[in-house]
Amino acid sequence: RTLRKVLDSGSGKEALQAFLYLMACAAEGVTRDKLTLDSWGIDDSSKAVAASINNSNWNALIALLTSEREIDGLKPDLFLTLRHAAGRLFQDAHYLAVQDQQLQLNLDGVLPTPANITQRSQGIGVHFTPPSLVRSIVEQTLNAFETLPEHLVVYDPAAGSAEFLREVARQLTLRKFLGSVHLIGWDVSPIACDMMRFVLSWEKRAFGNRLTFDIQCVDALSAKRPWPNDVKITLMNPPFVSWEGMSGQQRATVRDTLGGLANLRPDLASAFFMKAAMSTQRGSL
Repeated sequence: RTLRKVLDSGSGKEALQAFLYLMACAAEGVTRDKLTLDSWGIDDSSKAVAASINNSNWNALIALLTSEREIDGLKPDLFLTLRHAAGRLFQDAHYLAVQDQQLQLNLDGVLPTPANITQRSQGIGVHFTPPSLVRSIVEQTLNAFETLPEHLVVYDPAAGSAEFLREVARQLTLRKFLGSVHLIGWDVSPIACDMMRFVLSWEKRAFGNRLTFDIQCVDALSAKRPWPNDVKITLMNPPFVSWEGMSGQQRATVRDTLGGLANLRPDLASAFFMKAAMSTQRGSL
């Protein structure tokens, strides 16, 4: 919220870019011009957004992240935060970033933004998955293999903040998996894609060159975008939108995907389930 206020545009995407850059600088204890972008999956546009914040505001934000709490004297360890609480951290950051200007504090004497009343639902059907549930699903999925393949390809077509993909990498590390893993994450949200690159670049430190990832900002239900066909595991929490809540384009996409089953007025998530079933190899999950 503070980043959205200090940035002139108030853009949620730019605030998220600045937040990731801030986290990386604070974790490494370096100034903005000394950060190695590649090691954090950060691009030059994020660097430019961070550079637009004046020094006093930037230093105050760094202090917010790194100073000890007065109540108990505890000081945050950002490396531990990223290791053990990244899921909750980035899901909350994503939620705040995609909110409109309603999160901005109004200045005295300035009228608030008028309510935007429309007939069409503004919901996008996104529900964040609790980290404990993600952990259980990934554990059960990996346990289902008698022997893990030497090369594991994992795909999430609605990856959000990459919680499923990150958890796969984490659990494979705990299992001392010696093979290679390729993580594929798609999402329609540019903000989500920025977070995925950051989170998976962090996880890559434990895996080294045995972990690769491919992040694409695309609509997984687009007819022009075939799903990868060499996937061993598909994990997802797809957007849940009722037939009545879908746009005309979404309904057309669901009809094309489900065929005659679309006569039952399905949820948008059904199209994801169908495509997952159609693209899953025998012996895959």
